[in-house]
Amino acid sequence: MPKYPIAKLCPQCGGTNYDTKAPGGFMPAFAMDRICKACGTRYTPPTPAWAGIIFIIVGLLLAGFSGIALLPTLAGRDGAHIPACEIVLGIMGVACIVYGITSFSQRPVETPTSGFLAPPTLPPSKPDEKK
Repeated sequence: MPKYPIAKLCPQCGGTNYDTKAPGGFMPAFAMDRICKACGTRYTPPTPAWAGIIFIIVGLLLAGFSGIALLPTLAGRDGAHIPACEIVLGIMGVACIVYGITSFSQRPVETPTSGFLAPPTLPPSKPDEKK
């Protein structure tokens, strides 16, 4: 779960001017976190779709190759030891797949300017006024 709201614009005021700050945490980020200059709200831009696809592909490759490398050991041909390298690469592959899939489920929060904005209403005119 992200620490800050995920949005393309400031989720508080809809502002587009921002300063950047390095994101903290374990997971990779493709863009710096943003801090709105107008209201000071910190938010994270969504992960691009291409990055999610790359993570899924890399994860499938890592998990697949580590599974293939473990087959001789599981068949009992390599002896009794279990290679730690293949297990670690398999876990990393599964983590990449999970991160890639969850990046597609990120829904940006609604911002004040993300939906339809009705035009401002004009004040009611008095019938005795001439135009």
